[in-house]
Amino acid sequence: MTSQIVIAAICGVVLAPGLGVHAAIGSSADPGLDTPLRNIPKAVVLPPLNPVPTLRIMNVRLEAPPADAPTPSAVLKFDMLNDGGSKVTDIVIQISMLERPRDEHALGSRRFVVNPFMIRGSVALEAGYTMNYEMLLRNLSADCACVPNVVVISARPVPAPS
Repeated sequence: MTSQIVIAAICGVVLAPGLGVHAAIGSSADPGLDTPLRNIPKAVVLPPLNPVPTLRIMNVRLEAPPADAPTPSAVLKFDMLNDGGSKVTDIVIQISMLERPRDEHALGSRRFVVNPFMIRGSVALEAGYTMNYEMLLRNLSADCACVPNVVVISARPVPAPS
């Protein structure tokens, strides 16, 4: 039997309880952010340092924001399944947005549209449960030419009660 937990965060490219990351894309307040696309480093997507094979990220997608959301914005949604036999907590995930490849079969690096950022949650995810996650991303359109990348970095197993 699969149960679900829903987590939501509103981001200013990211704001979550206890965590704040602010990055204005194309803001004229910081001349370093107005760098032409050709000068942005290519994305190097590395495997997680401490992979958690029991946690699986599924159904990653960008959707249109609610009507009352500021524009431009998009809602990032994904599901995280604890496919293991024990409860986990202190889950750390890394989220980034990469430019969509022009050719679906093209190899090579892609540029970051949104640089990687990490989110740590202290929720305990029971074995067999799925957590639905959604986050409002400001300054990013839902129809951008980008692909969300979500990776589990680490999680701490919760010992079973004695």
